[in-house]
Amino acid sequence: MSYPERIRQHWIKAVNGKCQQEVYSEEHGFQNCNEPVEHVHHILPEGWTLAREGHEADTNVALPLCKNHHVGTGGEEHSQDFSYHPEIGEAQRLYGPWKEESEKLKRRGLKPYPSPYVDAVKGHREQTKRGKRYWAGTEELDRYYEEKMTTKVIVYQAETGEKKPICNRRSIRYKKKKHWSEGLFD
Repeated sequence: MSYPERIRQHWIKAVNGKCQQEVYSEEHGFQNCNEPVEHVHHILPEGWTLAREGHEADTNVALPLCKNHHVGTGGEEHSQDFSYHPEIGEAQRLYGPWKEESEKLKRRGLKPYPSPYVDAVKGHREQTKRGKRYWAGTEELDRYYEEKMTTKVIVYQAETGEKKPICNRRSIRYKKKKHWSEGLFD
């Protein structure tokens, strides 16, 4: 799931709508990609945060990215081709043919096989259970971008006076279950 729209927009405004992935070239050294932002990446992903830390990820630091750097084909860190979730990019590529095949199977009264997205998310959950990263990059890269984006949003807030929107719990799956005895002795 993505950030709620008002939180997403806050991160995008803080970077003037430009992709914050840093890329390297011999000619220019390290520079921001600066393509228009299409996605806002949870630096520490939502599924990981929920499963491993027990809370929702909307309070996590975000990294505004172009589509390529979020769900492109992969590649080395700091390259123009790098992406955090190439498996989602692959699922997007496979979705069209899957949809066509799925419709054919349905017309014949057969059950279609799971979509490529289902397989990608299943892989995320399996990696999470094993305590292994399912997103590209390293912990050091995560920390670098968390610091960079924290600084950028603080500067943005100081310059504009705009506060980061409050995060309300979005889903029943985030709500803590009540214990059966809650309220009995009040």
